[in-house]
Amino acid sequence: MSDRGLKSPTRHLRVAGVVLLVGVAGVVWAGCGDGDGESEARQSIEKGIEEAKQGAEKGAEQAQQGIEKGVEEARQGVEEGASGARKGFEEGRNNVEGGVEKAKKEAEDEVNEARDNVEGYAP
Repeated sequence: MSDRGLKSPTRHLRVAGVVLLVGVAGVVWAGCGDGDGESEARQSIEKGIEEAKQGAEKGAEQAQQGIEKGVEEARQGVEEGASGARKGFEEGRNNVEGGVEKAKKEAEDEVNEARDNVEGYAP
């Protein structure tokens, strides 16, 4: 996965925060008119900026945790797959070895039986 893909959720959250701030600032600005209102507007803007910043930071942290969890789950899946492949290989090898031993024993039995048959007909 590229770095661009990992940063994308964080980038989207930052853009959303900036858009939110611009919207809050516009609403507050439109309501401004007197000196007291200006102070209140400034406080509202600062509060909105801080809330948006905290929301973006929280969202970025959650996105990073989600990415880390996904990476860990993928790593575990790969490890489990490799372990399963090794186990399957071992079982297959054991089955082949067992089959070879069985075939060898059957061949030896057939040779012995043929030998006994030949000896039984020999003068």
